[in-house]
Amino acid sequence: MSRFTTRIELHKASSSDYDILSKAMEDEGFEHTIKSGDAIEFILPEGEYIYEGIKSKGEILEKAKKAAVRARKSYSILITEAVGRTWHNLDKIGSWRF
Repeated sequence: MSRFTTRIELHKASSSDYDILSKAMEDEGFEHTIKSGDAIEFILPEGEYIYEGIKSKGEILEKAKKAAVRARKSYSILITEAVGRTWHNLDKIGSWRF
């Protein structure tokens, strides 16, 4: 199974624009969370999503563009195929940072 990380920057956007984007990305099959090896789920940074499945980068790009248009902002997209991932200091699902 192929795994892709997709980063979308909405230009001149508010947090509510990113809320719209996140819903649209979810509708296209993207996730805004990542799970560790011990099944702990973390929230990705704003504008970052994961897609897992058998698709090409071009197909993933089209899905991301379809979602980004719904935010009604200009946007930039970067897609990378992930072989492995590591992270630091992401919020766990259900946790809050103050």
